[in-house]
Amino acid sequence: MAAIQITNTNTNLVITNGANVRTINKQVIREISILRGTTIKIDIGGGALRNIFILIADITQPDHVDGPTLLTALNAMLEPIDVQIEADLTALSESINTMQTSIENILPASMQEPSLIDEARENVIYTGFADPGADTAQPRWAIMRTTILEDVIINDWSNGLQTMTAVWDDRTQLAYS
Repeated sequence: MAAIQITNTNTNLVITNGANVRTINKQVIREISILRGTTIKIDIGGGALRNIFILIADITQPDHVDGPTLLTALNAMLEPIDVQIEADLTALSESINTMQTSIENILPASMQEPSLIDEARENVIYTGFADPGADTAQPRWAIMRTTILEDVIINDWSNGLQTMTAVWDDRTQLAYS
């Protein structure tokens, strides 16, 4: 049994069988298909004699459990580079959003300047921390309630957290600890 590896470069598929290496430009590949459930056919145009036929059992890379999974992996290798870049950019954007949320949750609101302060109630002050321009109706606020009882000043945070997940407009109804 041969150990054939099919690898992907940006512009080529590289088929390695021991010391024999064949590089095929992806642009000339018309189709990759399965024949009789046992053979991969790489159609590079120019007629049947120019096609490449490889027994599925001989292919060790990409990893696969059967012909259809191998076919899926090989077709994914043919995906145009701009589609791969778009997918990479989408994944990168999602990672950046996740990191931004993590950073916002790491930086305690008490380390920032307050965005809004409400002193309308006697002996209670609500201090709101948010990114500039945050909508007061959106859950983008960390809210500290300061209660003054005689000589004691108590600072509590909405939901017990210094994270920007509360709604400023709901500040008087929130739970504080």
